[in-house]
Amino acid sequence: MRVALVWMALAGGACDPGTEVHYIEFRAASDLGIGRAFLLPDMQNTGGSSLALGPIAGNMGEVQYDLDEQMRAFLLPVNLTDFVFSGEYLHLPRMEASTPTPRVVTIVPDDTPKWQSFRVYDAGACSQMQPWSVLAPVLVQGLTDGFVNSPRVTNGSRVGEASVLPMLHATGADGRILNVDDDRIAIHAEFHADRIGEPIGTLGCDDSTVTINIEVGFRRSAGVLEFPPCSTSGGALLLDDGFSFDFDGVVHSVRVNHDSEGCVLSDAITSGLGDNIAESLPDSVVRAIQAATLRDPVEVGYDVTEVRPCACDTDCNEFGFGGPAYPGRRHRCVFPDGASVGECWIQLEPDRLNVRPDGLEVVLEETRADPQDGVFRRNALVAALLCGNQRGAVDIPLAPLRGQLGPVTVPPP
Repeated sequence: MRVALVWMALAGGACDPGTEVHYIEFRAASDLGIGRAFLLPDMQNTGGSSLALGPIAGNMGEVQYDLDEQMRAFLLPVNLTDFVFSGEYLHLPRMEASTPTPRVVTIVPDDTPKWQSFRVYDAGACSQMQPWSVLAPVLVQGLTDGFVNSPRVTNGSRVGEASVLPMLHATGADGRILNVDDDRIAIHAEFHADRIGEPIGTLGCDDSTVTINIEVGFRRSAGVLEFPPCSTSGGALLLDDGFSFDFDGVVHSVRVNHDSEGCVLSDAITSGLGDNIAESLPDSVVRAIQAATLRDPVEVGYDVTEVRPCACDTDCNEFGFGGPAYPGRRHRCVFPDGASVGECWIQLEPDRLNVRPDGLEVVLEETRADPQDGVFRRNALVAALLCGNQRGAVDIPLAPLRGQLGPVTVPPP
């Protein structure tokens, strides 16, 4: 059979002669001789829109691919240049050393018109998966903290059910070569306060309820490494005020709707409240990721005699006496159970954050050349859980795995 293939490179997917080539190819259900194939770059997330798939979009009969073991591929029901946040998705089976090349997945007839675009994520050499069911309460709490601590709120609290919704999005000049750079997480919650507005005066409303919808994403930061020396003042220990991280949370939009009757909040009050939340939520999100990647060195495989004592973070990282306590740069000082002397714990540093249909994937290292690689090799179980190809049967399925895009709900407090 003559196969009419159109080859495309996605986001820098062109490669030098002699290098290993990874690709994904789609063929039309109406004629398997019609196909579109895409070269895939390493250490990047890529995607193809309906325009890129051409006659295959909504007419998909077969998928063939040769992916790196670190790559995870998804089929999506909506054009990726639109915001994808509802409907089924299909997680394609993983590649293994023993997998025949190419791997072939036949699309069942009922699904032929369903798939409109695709996503391929690179999980790096080591990664950690956080399902949306685990992240949702943390993100909602970050939004709640921003509301309750706003100077425009008196005695505020969350009421009712909240939700978190991943929103997949990609941009491209021609709709084909896509930059997977605009994924977002939408958070929705309802709040009540004794008063919203100025604490005294007429600029505000008593006994008020508001609904807040916010969309947050991520962008790389400068990753500046600045740590003050440990010091004491009046016998009290001064811990480091700030922290460094390679990613910033970015608020794309925030909407505050006032639901109370008999009093109307001014635009100045609602926009000011939105600004308060937009300033605090990104920091909460980043701190949640930081906390999720903090590790007890003993659990990773270090002996208790190898754990460095500390007074503050600077004692543990590359600015400390003798350099970092462990492979990597930004380790932290933790005081277990209120101890007077701290312990240096391992702070893993993400290289990328992948907003996937099934959760947030924290890429901890792109290659084995990463300075913190030695941390993952101290314990065979840790290496298998974070760095092996089998990082979880749900994360990398053996057979096509269906999932459902949509909001993850968080029950009332």
